[in-house]
Amino acid sequence: MPVESLTLQNLAGPFSCMKENPFMPDPEPELDLARSFIAQNLGNTIDGVIGISGGGVNGIAFYSALHRSPVPVETDKKVSVIHCVHVAKTARRSGLGRSMVDHIKRKSAKYAGVLVLAREDDDEHFMHYIHFERMKFKTIESINGIRYMYHPTTRTTIKITPIELKYEPGKDKLDLAICSFDYCPYWIRMSKELRKTASEFEDKVGVSSMDMTREESERCGIGGMNYLVDGKPMFKGLNIPYDFRSELQANLK
Repeated sequence: MPVESLTLQNLAGPFSCMKENPFMPDPEPELDLARSFIAQNLGNTIDGVIGISGGGVNGIAFYSALHRSPVPVETDKKVSVIHCVHVAKTARRSGLGRSMVDHIKRKSAKYAGVLVLAREDDDEHFMHYIHFERMKFKTIESINGIRYMYHPTTRTTIKITPIELKYEPGKDKLDLAICSFDYCPYWIRMSKELRKTASEFEDKVGVSSMDMTREESERCGIGGMNYLVDGKPMFKGLNIPYDFRSELQANLK
């Protein structure tokens, strides 16, 4: 199955085809926002976008060099980082995800290897470690539900240091910090729902945003990969639907 790199010039056309794939309810607003973010950040936060053509774009993957990436980790060597791999429901179990990751490996030949932060909860969707194990990634370390997985290019092993959570919550209200994963339609939708739910608590919850940039990740640490309630990660994984209301209610003092 052929893989092609999507450039800024042809991004708008292929990405619009994704709306025909029923991999998420009501995708149009979130996909439009994600597409806009990707187009604006190619060559900065994002080094490459990959798509699979076959009557539309049935898979997408984003990656970049770690020094540009919002992924909150440091290593002793230069590595490439996979931000996101998604395959539409209609194309799963077709080898499409493996094809995209193999393409990233080839594009990352100048780096020591390819790093990915994968989930290890019970839901095997959305960047789950089991998929990357099948693609020969090895776990370097496992911390708080995240597996730091690596596939070598020029260096067999690397040292990794997760950037510790350093976010300081406000003290007047329940502090809700929302991470802006603006290249992922799922996270965009969840952010919208979370803001809407938080507004129901009126003056009891204070809402702020954390931008997905390298600078923000270095400042806030691993909190940049989650939503924070009073400085603590709100949940593990990308479980949809998620009961935001109960989570906020449980944390209200």
